[in-house]
Amino acid sequence: MDVKQTLTLTCLLGFPLLFLGASASPSRSASSNGLSEVGCKEGDAEDRKDTVLVSRFFSEGVPASMVSIDLNIYHNGYPEKPRLAVLRADGLHIFRIQRDVLIDEFSLQEPPVPWDTMHSFPSKSKLFGVVLWASEEHAYASATVVCHVDGRFKVVFRGDDVEFADLDFDGIPEILTEEYASQDAKEPITVTIWTWKGKEYVKVARVPPGQLWSKQIVEAVRRTKQEALPRRATP
Repeated sequence: MDVKQTLTLTCLLGFPLLFLGASASPSRSASSNGLSEVGCKEGDAEDRKDTVLVSRFFSEGVPASMVSIDLNIYHNGYPEKPRLAVLRADGLHIFRIQRDVLIDEFSLQEPPVPWDTMHSFPSKSKLFGVVLWASEEHAYASATVVCHVDGRFKVVFRGDDVEFADLDFDGIPEILTEEYASQDAKEPITVTIWTWKGKEYVKVARVPPGQLWSKQIVEAVRRTKQEALPRRATP
């Protein structure tokens, strides 16, 4: 585990990791969960089987990557604790921290092409989650985006040759999937634009790269997002 991972878990748990008994040899274990989205209430950690004692967090090996997810949710003026996203040999796990227990709030089994790394979703104020990257040869080939929506974590996008760009500067980036004429081509011939529509990413347009920042595309992105907003009641 590198220094960044150590600091992430130390800050989340509030005490040093030197006493956790971390194992230095990662191990691969099979997972039968597939895609599961599990809600969990406060106070029920003792009744849940999908929990991990903090002292045994590294018993199955050192995670490939860890990311802290701040949900920006407040209860009675107090913020919820950040979630801990962990990429392990069997896939993604997102834990909620309760005292000395990590509650597995969401898990996602690793795909046939394994995820190599995980990054924070590039939105700091409106949509929160992680991006899981899988690579082929020397470049990222595909991405899986997991975000917190309506009180739970869910997969909101899967795609290949993915880039992020906030075309309308609203704080939630658009997802761009690039298409190439051949495997040896260095520049894409088209770019498909996906924008956030309240619950998931939806396709907006497919254009040549030179039209990506055009006025028409930006207006189409804004219009799609506005369609997801609650409509005002008419008198």
